Amino acid sequence: LGGVCSAGMSHGLVNGRRWRVGLAGCGFFGRIQCEAWRRMEDVELAAACDPLRERAQECAPNAYQDARQMLREAEIDILDIATRPE
Repeated sequence: LGGVCSAGMSHGLVNGRRWRVGLAGCGFFGRIQCEAWRRMEDVELAAACDPLRERAQECAPNAYQDARQMLREAEIDILDIATRPE
């Protein structure tokens, strides 16, 4: 991710396209993250995963119950982890 630094994401496109984000966890904090990603112009919330698939479907067009499967199948640039620390 050449355009990313520790202070955050740079504005602009990646190879002529928007940043593709995968969200792991669509519960309370995941929904907040989901709304935040949707407000960013240079970002596409491409995939989400949650044990309750219905919650993942509310956040992204590609919904998964398994994070490993999402990482294998969804072509994402960024993984946002919004799960409990347990």
